Amino acid sequence: MKRAYLYPCVLIILYCVWLGVFASQFSVSDLLANWASSVTMIFGSFVAGSTPLGGGAVAFPVFTKLLEFSAMDAKVFSLAIQAVGMSCATLFFVSRGVTIYWSLLLRIMPFALLGLAIGLHFNVANTNLKVIYSFFLLGSGYLLVKSMNEQDGLWRGSTGLYIVALLGGVLSSFVGAGADTLLFFYLVLRQRVSAKALIPTTVCFMALISLCGIASLTISGAFSPEHAVFEPWFFAAPIVAVGAPLGGYILAIVHERVVMRFIYLLIALEVVSTLLIIDFAPMIKALLAGLIVFVVFSLLRSRKQLSS
Repeated sequence: MKRAYLYPCVLIILYCVWLGVFASQFSVSDLLANWASSVTMIFGSFVAGSTPLGGGAVAFPVFTKLLEFSAMDAKVFSLAIQAVGMSCATLFFVSRGVTIYWSLLLRIMPFALLGLAIGLHFNVANTNLKVIYSFFLLGSGYLLVKSMNEQDGLWRGSTGLYIVALLGGVLSSFVGAGADTLLFFYLVLRQRVSAKALIPTTVCFMALISLCGIASLTISGAFSPEHAVFEPWFFAAPIVAVGAPLGGYILAIVHERVVMRFIYLLIALEVVSTLLIIDFAPMIKALLAGLIVFVVFSLLRSRKQLSS
């Protein structure tokens, strides 16, 4: 089979299986009842395929703050939906001959999977997870500002790279996302790898972690058809199977500034909603507010420098 046919063939098989399961196990009323998760992942799948944040950057905050799922359930959904969407995006990249640093993934995956296994054995309080994720995204926003002037380069193996992979696995086990973001910023800021050229590799990285994570949860019985997020995942799956590759396609044709503005908007909505909705320690809330001001100031200063 020619490489160009890989993604279309897998997509056809996926839709045939999905339609078969839907016809035998579900009804149109079930589909309508889960409209919120499907709409969420229209945006989430675009983020997964076109940015270094992953679909969990949309799924986790929306599920925990708007749809009132627990942080643990949101994590499971993020892993499950990324296992579909980001895997399809990876197949799309392969079909189009887009460069993916396979040798890099081969080196760091054992460390990422070790971190994933470690993290899945620990339980973190529901509120703490929401706040931790907001700090993580806010830090990502600051790093995006710093990466505006990145230079092209090639990745190099280092101890720091393996530590980042390990921490990324742990973070993904807690919130269902983050490993791809940590890898992206380490390679862009520390090793000066081209940001736009790196995104297909980080998408593949998160796809592999998500596949392993949801497989582990399924084997252990933590994810099954009886799980609270199974139906939302099932009805969102066919959307992300197309949406994430579409995000990857748009990445190649849209100016990088448009994508960056979309990411900033996403981060701002998530962090501000945490301040307004989540009840947590006033000192931590003040710290988060102060960091928001710092990141906004850094962004404005950086844009002023670029325009001068």
